[in-house]
Amino acid sequence: MTPEITVTDIAQDKFSAALAEEPADAGIRLAVQKSGPVSLHYELEIVSPEDLGEDDVEVQAGKVRFWISPSSVTLIDGATIDYLQSGASEGFKFINPNDLRYKRWADPIAARFQKLLEDEINPGIAAHGGVIVLVDYTDGIAKVHMGGGCQGCGQAGATLQEGVEARVKEVIPEILQIVDATDHGSGENPYY
Repeated sequence: MTPEITVTDIAQDKFSAALAEEPADAGIRLAVQKSGPVSLHYELEIVSPEDLGEDDVEVQAGKVRFWISPSSVTLIDGATIDYLQSGASEGFKFINPNDLRYKRWADPIAARFQKLLEDEINPGIAAHGGVIVLVDYTDGIAKVHMGGGCQGCGQAGATLQEGVEARVKEVIPEILQIVDATDHGSGENPYY
């Protein structure tokens, strides 16, 4: 299987600039790993063909050549790679339908909640290394997974009820309840 990958023009320019200093046959090796139950972690590395694994899959996306590790092929299929330039947030961004953080919900209420998470809530809790992901929405009940610094944190419940749920109900009154589906026992209490 050859995965479909879209690379925005600005991301292609950034990859090309990085490859300009390398030998002509160099490319980008891309590996994707599951990071918890709902999200993915990406690794990018500039490599020459002799450094590749024999089963790596070659993909040409615009003017950039990628080599995808075999275990990553299904996890990257359908993704878009963009490049953001907004102060401290500068870097590559993966918009991947296989990553629940970027799932596009058919239900309009779930879609509004997802947008609120992306635009307002997650940037606020990112200062503590946290992320909240919508994993299910049915009949006014939204189930979320709290990851990063939120998983295992002693203040996760307060953050969810007093901060997140209050704001969500203010903006999207159709959401009646937010349920935390996180296994906090498997976290390492990463932030206090």
